[in-house]
Amino acid sequence: MPQPEKLSESTPEQRTARLEYIDKVWKYLSDQGLVRLDAAVNMLMLTNAGGAVATLSFMGAMKTVEPVPRAPAMLALFLTGVVLVGILRAIHYYRVIWVIAGWRDDVERFFKDSLNWSELLSNHRARTTNFVAADIVGWASFLCFVAGTVLGYAGLFKLGA
Repeated sequence: MPQPEKLSESTPEQRTARLEYIDKVWKYLSDQGLVRLDAAVNMLMLTNAGGAVATLSFMGAMKTVEPVPRAPAMLALFLTGVVLVGILRAIHYYRVIWVIAGWRDDVERFFKDSLNWSELLSNHRARTTNFVAADIVGWASFLCFVAGTVLGYAGLFKLGA
């Protein structure tokens, strides 16, 4: 026999299990997702900001605009990476707000029996899939760091030659 889909048709045991699941998803959304996001974004910020500071320090110590060939380009890449991290933080902030608002609205509809259990789960899965825009911005920030580092290494080798 299939399980009832509407909250009002659920047995007390099913109702308890579903309400516990709803609470677990709320906890997961507010805890795990944000913790992991923070770790990745902090790493990107530190690497790009560190690269920018190192480039500026080296430029200041050498008392020339271009102590290493392409130093201004390196600095521009690192600073672009920092700006992209800011954009990434904004994207993730609004994405989390959107996921939480959608979950809240669907849970309210489930409580009113205007949304069944399968639809609640399906809607949540659809909202929590990978978000390509955030991936693109995150990878672009990382690539700025890599490109700036490669320019720095190439410039140091030219400097020593």
